[in-house]
Amino acid sequence: MSNKVKIKKAKTAGSTPTYKFADLRAEAARRSTGDPEPIQIEPFVIDDVTPPIVITAPDTLERQLVISDAIARDGEFDASQALPLLKALCGDAFSRVWQLIRHDKNANTAIALVQTLVGHFYDQLEIEAADVPGGSEGSSD
Repeated sequence: MSNKVKIKKAKTAGSTPTYKFADLRAEAARRSTGDPEPIQIEPFVIDDVTPPIVITAPDTLERQLVISDAIARDGEFDASQALPLLKALCGDAFSRVWQLIRHDKNANTAIALVQTLVGHFYDQLEIEAADVPGGSEGSSD
């Protein structure tokens, strides 16, 4: 598969070239042809509340970008990024999770939750990567 990007320029409006978002999506779909099926990652469930809080794996570009920006390659993160990271990790479940921890007097509760969420989703990705040819920890280093 070629890594070259080929996006057609739309007609120019004056001297400024314009682009069509539909063309960008079509190019992304073309590049995705033959990609393996997405890994099915089990949700993170907090079950000592009613109803249980189900946190789905980060499956949107927005959530994935925030997480990749906040977490270093070694899995460490800056505690000052804990809130945006928690929001990205929790997605739609964030408001319920926030209600559990917002008045906690120990900031380590939020840090422990973020670490546990990262570990939960990261561990599943590592297991799946080992099953894919060429997939292993550090294979892209």
